[in-house]
Amino acid sequence: MSEELIPEKKEEDTPAALPEERAEEKLPAAPTEERKWYILQTLTGSEELVKASIERSVKQFALENRVFNILVPEEDIVEIKDGKRVEKKKKMFPGFSRK
Repeated sequence: MSEELIPEKKEEDTPAALPEERAEEKLPAAPTEERKWYILQTLTGSEELVKASIERSVKQFALENRVFNILVPEEDIVEIKDGKRVEKKKKMFPGFSRK
């Protein structure tokens, strides 16, 4: 009688989970004392696109418990043009965003 050896399937043989599958796995929230700030340099004028891209990635990879705030520093300024008061938002550090 001949016995066939069937190799056992190892965890290494299984393909990595797709981002959609990983989204279901929630990571525990980082303790307050372990939170860190990161500053990203972007092309001037593309700060909001970068912020939106990071927000999509956070949602896609279920990192809401790890990424708490994405900020593009802006300040409100008031200008007078043609005798009218105009309120605008001005980027404090053009080309940078905080994560």
